[in-house]
Amino acid sequence: MNSSLVEAWMRGIASNSGAPADVLVRLLDPGASTAWKTLCQERALPDAVTEAVLTHPRREVRRAFARNGHVAPELRGRLVRDPDALVRAALAGGPKPQRGRTVPLPADVVDALLTARDEDHPGGQVTVGEIIGELFSSRQISLAHRRAMATHPDPVVRAYAANDWSSLTAERRAALLADPDPEVREAARRNDGHRDPAATVTELPERESHHRTGLLLDGALARTVVDACLGAGRDLGELARNPHTHADAVARLARDPDPKVRERVASRADLDPALLPALMEDPDESVRTRARVQPYQRTWEKRAAVDLVARGTVYMVGPLPETPIVPDPDWYAECARSEHALLRRVAATWAGLPGELAAPLAADPDPEVRLLLAYHHPLAPAATLLEAFIATPRHLRHLLPPSRVPRTGLGHLLDHEDPEVRALAAADPTLDRPPVPQLGDPDARVRRAAAANPVLPVSLLSTLLEGPAAPELAEGAAANPRLTAAELHALLDRCGLPGSPAAHGTAGHHPLAADAIAAREITEAWRRVTAWLGRHAPDSLAALRAGARPAEIDAVERELDGVRLPAALRTLWTLTAGDDGAAAGTGARVGCLPGGMALIPLDAVAAAYRSLSGTPGWRPAWIPVISLDPADLTSGLFLDTGTGHLGRWTRHGGQADWDTPDSLGSCLEETADTLEHPALATGARPGLLGGTVVWESGTA
Repeated sequence: MNSSLVEAWMRGIASNSGAPADVLVRLLDPGASTAWKTLCQERALPDAVTEAVLTHPRREVRRAFARNGHVAPELRGRLVRDPDALVRAALAGGPKPQRGRTVPLPADVVDALLTARDEDHPGGQVTVGEIIGELFSSRQISLAHRRAMATHPDPVVRAYAANDWSSLTAERRAALLADPDPEVREAARRNDGHRDPAATVTELPERESHHRTGLLLDGALARTVVDACLGAGRDLGELARNPHTHADAVARLARDPDPKVRERVASRADLDPALLPALMEDPDESVRTRARVQPYQRTWEKRAAVDLVARGTVYMVGPLPETPIVPDPDWYAECARSEHALLRRVAATWAGLPGELAAPLAADPDPEVRLLLAYHHPLAPAATLLEAFIATPRHLRHLLPPSRVPRTGLGHLLDHEDPEVRALAAADPTLDRPPVPQLGDPDARVRRAAAANPVLPVSLLSTLLEGPAAPELAEGAAANPRLTAAELHALLDRCGLPGSPAAHGTAGHHPLAADAIAAREITEAWRRVTAWLGRHAPDSLAALRAGARPAEIDAVERELDGVRLPAALRTLWTLTAGDDGAAAGTGARVGCLPGGMALIPLDAVAAAYRSLSGTPGWRPAWIPVISLDPADLTSGLFLDTGTGHLGRWTRHGGQADWDTPDSLGSCLEETADTLEHPALATGARPGLLGGTVVWESGTA
């Protein structure tokens, strides 16, 4: 049996909509870890499986479920007090990928995240502050809760409410400025200071930064600040948009050579009518458009609603975020009836638009009106949803809840030029004939979708399941809901997973399955590491040796006194035979792993192993695999071939270390996570020195 079939079957069964709970629960065994993301993050689950996931001992399972956009926020919210910080960070970050407009978390879950303390969870890999940052950027706090935070009984929550200063009423601002808690008062004073021109002068940084941009967009501006920007020709777009910019400066910006600046002037809610005629005849279409809809954007809240749509086309953005202050329904109704396409687009983004106004927008002559309606309105007809999908198929997961996309009557799309569209059609269970031709489609996504279609004959499924040369067909066949529970259990038995009804729970792990899982984990993690290095640190990538041949790895194994090399280590060495380190600008060479550590070159492993043999605490089953740096083989990490765990060694011997990652795969996965998301790291963080990745202390 080809090892690729093991993984394909498990992933397919994990996504099988007809698989009963007792089948899916078997996939929670560590031997099926390559299917965990599919099972726990990418589908809805039966209640029994959900309970098993929420109490699973492996954080990878709970972390995937925390990102599941197919389950109710209340279920995901049960992980809010998870002992692992990475699980709580995943919950705060929201479903991945985002599907449609994010459904908010329950208020009590939000409050628990906002009021958590680092000391309650010592040793976490991310801090409470970083988790809260993920929460605010994820749009999982409802508008109603954001408004209620200013009067929350907990001062920690009230302090966060002060950061949303512009959306608060004058009464709530005053209450926060006089709050009995000093930290709340300080947060309120700091945010209220942005309304004081003198304070803005003091706070405004000279260098470009998000803080500078934010102040110039929304803060009260002193005359000296405005004149300095105008004189230097700097930050003019921000000045044109700022509600506090002086009238004579706005008039000057209305004549600026940059059409983007003039467009922002034309969008101002307080635009001087005397400037309007020239802007309505502006040579730039975007400027003329904003000038012509001026009567509809005469409050800053309405201007903001128009801005969200006017900034880009639906081909570039997904569902628009909620605005802190929503314009009234009558205004949206006016927009829906407007002769201006831009305003009809705005109306299409409001989910509360009445059906009698939404229906004409579904047939609007402007395609973006129709697409925005599909992305935002619950009453968008099926034809409009399908049109939106065909227009932007690669954005489906970001723009539409997939459950709303029509799944039947798609036979006419089987030959569409876009593979995403063909894949949707190939999965249509109402096709006139089985999608057998699509099993040979040039795109793997289409082939998998066709194999999973329940109109395929059962006899053909058996053939597809046994095809080692086409794992995507085997995966699709395993996902086919025509397979019975007994057939699914039989496949999992062949994968070596425990829990077989026939064996009364006595089945053990199949060695081939275990090796396949380990190989997959290493390969995927190393692919992520090298992909990041290729984009950002080419010198570090070049310092990695090419993969070794199997014969070379066998030769090293013979030098290790009969110690059997685990599949994970063999796989890694076939991908790279070590890290020679890249120059870091000081003459020293640094490895690509956290802290500058390096994979020990294959030809040096046996010598390092022999030098450690006989030292205190050293065991023959331990193999040194990672050194402190490329030139220092006096300390590093070893791999325990008996348990698969990593430990620390020095020239004086070795010992197990609970601070190291569990396994070689975990080490590489955490490296990839840190490279891709450095803000979530509390230890060493990646930086760049030319084309070399260097590691900086997370506490500096």
